[in-house]
Amino acid sequence: MRILTATSLVACFALRATAWNHVSEEVLQEKLDSAGYTLVAFVSPSDPKSAALEAEWTAIQEAKNDENIVSFDCGAHPEKCTELEVKAVPAVRVYHRDGRVNRYRGGLNRRDIPPFLYRTLRPPVLEVDPYAYDPLTTIDNVVVIGHIHPQDYELYDLFYDLAAQYREDYGFVIVPPEEGATGSFVRCWNNVEGGKWVTYGRNLGAFVRWCGGLVHGDESEGGTVEGKKVVRFTTESEREKEEFRKEVTGLARRLSGSVRFVVAEGARGLTVEGDEGVRRERVEGAPKREFVEGLLGVGETLWSEEDEKDGFRIWKDHAQLAAQEVKDANGAQEVKEKKEEEEEEKKKDGLWKDDAEKIVHEEL
Repeated sequence: MRILTATSLVACFALRATAWNHVSEEVLQEKLDSAGYTLVAFVSPSDPKSAALEAEWTAIQEAKNDENIVSFDCGAHPEKCTELEVKAVPAVRVYHRDGRVNRYRGGLNRRDIPPFLYRTLRPPVLEVDPYAYDPLTTIDNVVVIGHIHPQDYELYDLFYDLAAQYREDYGFVIVPPEEGATGSFVRCWNNVEGGKWVTYGRNLGAFVRWCGGLVHGDESEGGTVEGKKVVRFTTESEREKEEFRKEVTGLARRLSGSVRFVVAEGARGLTVEGDEGVRRERVEGAPKREFVEGLLGVGETLWSEEDEKDGFRIWKDHAQLAAQEVKDANGAQEVKEKKEEEEEEKKKDGLWKDDAEKIVHEEL
């Protein structure tokens, strides 16, 4: 007979508190048919990533107290998961009564999953009064707010196109500029890192990727992005995960348009996945930024972002800066060539005058 100590009883209650509470196949189908939305975690008891999600999902359910946030056991009901085209677990999805389905590809944690749900429930862009947008700066992990003049049709269309592309990643708001403002601009709040940026340009895609360029957590349904390399650091140490995030966050932001950085649970190692295949590296501890740069074949790039205005760092489009550098270099070359031509002309004029003086002297 096993005697339960006080310690073992506490452990049992802790396990009970974080245990999965899956819905049945019938209840799931009823929710998909009648509920306005249903957030579902598809898991399997034998899957390590599903086990890692258990405590996070339970915390989400307890915090939100929402009967439409449920989990479903694909190990017990494989046919239903096949019917819903769940090909890998864990998978997190939002099902809407009108038939829309949003597939989550972010970190499997209590910080990132709820904002994803609420993004799918609100319009792609919220348009509000200029004096009522302050509370909206914290509605998401990353919030993009366009202060757009009503007559600035070009930026208005660009902003809506941006929201259509990134609505499952960030929150978007449009407000008219406050009285006295001379032009349109776009601000971005990164509420995870605490950064705030502003741009007065039109390259909004690069701006938003820069502002939201985070190191992602272990991901649902693969988390790969077409056309991007994936740098994946796996370790069982939470300390090493955090060290890696701090080490490469700046690099992740700078390369956000072409590389996705991921930390995941598993035996320690670093992989680079791309069109050319998968490269695996053994590492001791969290890899340093310089090591990752070497694998990717990139070096340090200076990005001018020192200027600030009203508490926001002014983002300057790297492509525009590079184009301006080329323009300046071409301009300098043109000035140099023109100066050389003028010197050559002066030289020719001098030779001609010398020859003319010589002829006159000989005639005399």
